[in-house]
Amino acid sequence: MKQPKRLTREQKVILSAQGLVADNYMLEKETEFYLVVVHKSTGKSRRIDKYAGGKYR
Repeated sequence: MKQPKRLTREQKVILSAQGLVADNYMLEKETEFYLVVVHKSTGKSRRIDKYAGGKYR
C-alpha cells in the first residue's frame, strides 16, 4: 500500500459535501469517479463518489 497523501482543496470540498470532516482523512487513491480516503486515527478506508455532492455534476 502506498503512503497516503494530503488532500487538495477540491478534495476537501468533496469530502465536506459528503458530511465528513476533511481534516480527519488522507488520500489513498483518486480515480476519475471516486476518491479512496483513509481515516488518520482509525486507518479505515472509505470510497467517496466525487459527483454525489451535486456541485461537480
